[in-house]
Order: sequence, then C-alpha cells, then structure tokens
Amino acid sequence: MGLRTKKGEPLAISQINKILKKPFYCGLMDTKYGVVEHAYETLISKALFRQVQNVINGYHKTPHKMAIKPFIFKGLITCANCGCVVTPEIQKKRYVYYSCTNAKKVCKRVYVKEETLVKILSEHLDQIALSQEQIEAVTQYLKGIHESESQFHGESLAALQRERDKIQKRLGQIYDDKLDGVIDEKLYLEKVREYKTRQLEIADEMKGHEKADQNFYITANMVLNLAARAPEIFESSEVDEKRQLLNLVFQNLQLRGVNLSVSVQEPFLTMIGHKECPTNWRWRDAFRTFDWSRVKIPSVLTSSTRVQRIT
Repeated sequence: MGLRTKKGEPLAISQINKILKKPFYCGLMDTKYGVVEHAYETLISKALFRQVQNVINGYHKTPHKMAIKPFIFKGLITCANCGCVVTPEIQKKRYVYYSCTNAKKVCKRVYVKEETLVKILSEHLDQIALSQEQIEAVTQYLKGIHESESQFHGESLAALQRERDKIQKRLGQIYDDKLDGVIDEKLYLEKVREYKTRQLEIADEMKGHEKADQNFYITANMVLNLAARAPEIFESSEVDEKRQLLNLVFQNLQLRGVNLSVSVQEPFLTMIGHKECPTNWRWRDAFRTFDWSRVKIPSVLTSSTRVQRIT
C-alpha cells in the first residue's frame, strides 16, 4: 500500500519532500524562538536527519552528463578564412563531417569527412616518429651534455658557496672593527651594502645553477619514445587520448576549404628535421637548447604501455 494520506490517497512527491525536511522526527521543533529540542519520542537520529538533508540539498547540484558523442577534432580546428571554430556534425546517423560554423556569415560551408582529417594528421604523426637507433643516439648525446653541465654546475655552486661564506665572515669582521673603532659608521655601512648586494647576486646565480642541473635527457627520452609510438597510439586509443595527443603535437590547426593547414609544435618539429637529415648536427643542437621542461605529457599518455622509459 505504501504511505497514504488520511483519505487513503498516495502521498504526493511534495508531501514526501516536506516530511523528509521536517526536523520534528529527529527531536527538534520550530518555534517562534527558533529551533529547540522537544520532549517527544524521536523516530530518527539527528545524524540521519543531517545525512538526508545533505542528499536533498546536493541532488539538484549534481551535474547530469548528456550522452553526447565524443568528437576527435571538436574545438581543435578553426577556419582559416574567418577564424570561427570548425564544428562536427553527424550525417546519415553515422558519418561525421566538419565545417566552419560561418558565425560571421562570410564563408561558404564546405564539409570535410572526419576520416580525411584523421588520415592527414596520421601522416604528420608518422613524420615525427624516430627510429629506436635515432632515439638512442639523441638520448646519449643529451646525456653526455647533461653530465658535463652537471659537473660545471656543481663546481660553480661550490665556488659560489665558498664566496658566500667568505662574505658572511667578512660581515662579522667589519662589525667587530666598527665596535672596536677601527672603522667609522659611514665606511661600515658602505661595506655592508656592498657585501649584501653581492650576497643577493650569489643567491640568484646559485638558483640558476640549481635549476639548470636537472635530468632533462630523461624527459627528452620519454618525449622521443612517445613520438615514436604516436601513430600507433593515435590509431588504437580512445577519443580523449587522441585529443590529448593532438594538443601535445600540433598547434593552430586551420581548415581552408577542404584543405587542413597543420603546424607542428616543438620539439616535434625538430624531430621531423632530424629524421629527414640525421647527420646534420643542427638538429642535435636544437635538441640540446630546447627547454624540455616545457613539454607536459598528459598522464594518460605516460602509462607503461604507451611510453618506454630509460633507466
């Protein structure tokens, strides 16, 4: 039968909601002086009442996900003519086409199949994939540079530390000289200013050396291995992984009619040059000067099945 009114009718949702929000059943009562405890028998605990209120208050705040088909290139491509976003749409309930939204009313809508865009970008991903021999050669080159730079940074830090300690000792000495009357107040303040200025310079220099002394060649190796497997990852992954890979490798994708303009980001652009001409030291030098800390590989692309790491 369930809960019913005095007339025997089923309770309306609004009535049930009112009952659930009524604190009387947990021992509280609304009065003109506020909420107070009453002496009647309680049906539920205060803890359970609070839990129910949390559920009620949070129910309408819970976002409801719409069953929207994920699209590989949604929001990643713009129109080369007007700058509007190129959007996807499904035709015949199965085929995905992309076209300019024509929000500025200056373009003629031209539709491009998603498969066509996938093929174009897959070919560009093939271009950044170095062989394992090339990856090993670049990694060892960067590792050698890292070891030399580490030694330089270590020696520089030690020298700066010695100079900083010497300055600190001199600050103590001139203070004693001031107290003993060996030097006057003016000379003392000048020397303090000079020493303190140099201490700040030393601190900045030490920070530079500490920041530079990082295992950048390990990051480089991870990025190179990711690039080597990029075609495979793009082909076999889910839409979200595909999108993250595209964001990592490409920038400013533009559609001009049916033609896709592709710009490759660094260091992947350097990988293309190195693959085409591996004996040219220009590319290795570009790998050396590139700031590898700029590359933020999404965690979904760094699993053990995706990227090989060196030890």
